[in-house]
Amino acid sequence: MKYIGNLTPQIYNIDGHTIYGFHSDATPIVRILLSFDAGYFYQHRILTADAANQLFSEGTTIHTAQQLSEFEDFRGIIIEKDKQFYTADVSVYMLRKYADEFLPLLHEMLTQPLFDSRDFEIYKTKKRHAIQNLELKTSAVARKLYDAAIYGAGHPRSQFATPDDVDKLDLNEIKHFFNQHYRLDQVHIVIAGNYDLPLLHICSELFGGTAYAEPEQLDRCLIQQQPPQKITHKLSQSNQSSVRIGYQLPIAWNHPDYTPLMVLNTLFGGYFGSRLMSNIREDKGFTYGINSFTTASRDGILFTIASEIATESVADAISEIHYEMERLRQEEVPNEELAMVCKYMEGDFLRSIDGVFERSERCAQMYSGGITDQFTQQYLNTIQTITPQQILQIAQKYLLCDKMNEVIVS
Repeated sequence: MKYIGNLTPQIYNIDGHTIYGFHSDATPIVRILLSFDAGYFYQHRILTADAANQLFSEGTTIHTAQQLSEFEDFRGIIIEKDKQFYTADVSVYMLRKYADEFLPLLHEMLTQPLFDSRDFEIYKTKKRHAIQNLELKTSAVARKLYDAAIYGAGHPRSQFATPDDVDKLDLNEIKHFFNQHYRLDQVHIVIAGNYDLPLLHICSELFGGTAYAEPEQLDRCLIQQQPPQKITHKLSQSNQSSVRIGYQLPIAWNHPDYTPLMVLNTLFGGYFGSRLMSNIREDKGFTYGINSFTTASRDGILFTIASEIATESVADAISEIHYEMERLRQEEVPNEELAMVCKYMEGDFLRSIDGVFERSERCAQMYSGGITDQFTQQYLNTIQTITPQQILQIAQKYLLCDKMNEVIVS
């Protein structure tokens, strides 16, 4: 298809190390993304992965946190850190002219982090307050109960930190986790922007690793199949309730049904003009917003409907959600509506790859989810060829109210 080339990285093999690149002379900025198999999946004590990711850049055995910060601020260098279920990413944005002197400092952070006890105590204080604030929000509690209903209480995705978990953190365990999982011999490197061959050699020398194999699927990550649940939880006297409805789909991202399901989802609740928005927001006024989405990961596909709904209208809103699902199961979508949805999806896709940084980010996200370029091919073929008859068939297979978990927190 015509877009595939935009998403396919240049693959460099420098001294036996693999680097994925998206080059552009149109920007003076370089972005270097280092992805490690260091997500929550690998921790044995809750919050360990988060603490390791946050603390490693707070000073080294050679330079203080203030020295590093001043160096970065003076040159406009930005470091972003992100944690996913399987991976943890470190991204650096900088002018190419500063890369030669900064990248050795980044290497120092990754190989000689200080993990100072004072920084650890500051982290714990901030994290404890953040968790306490989340426990007061209906949306956070709804997500916790929803994930437990989907995956089972013992699954890593169902583990949410409490203030007591902060007190149980151990700095030596955090150091050990960092040394085990932020390994430069296995890092996944994606570079984008105005880079050159000398910079590739510097990256290879300092961070050279190999592309990852699939992470080990431990028994503790198996989803505990259980009947769908209806959960109602009272948190406060709020005027709004958080609603989550959905289930784990019996397919993976490379299943032929998944990309048609993405079209169905967009039509149902995946953009501002969707049926859920038109009915429950525009016509009924039950909420300011409602959406549905699919989440693809290495361990499956999750379908979710989410909204914050006026408490007195929750029952009526859920009834309308079921009504819209049943309509899609019984009636073919008009050609005009389907064409509009597919045009929206095509435009949204083009926006998502409009620039080398965006393409490099998408590349990293696909890696994190264990997704290959095959997905992009399927996606583009589907939105250009799908028919109302296919939408009807997919709705009948997957929009199954009796399979879905339902969580209401008010």
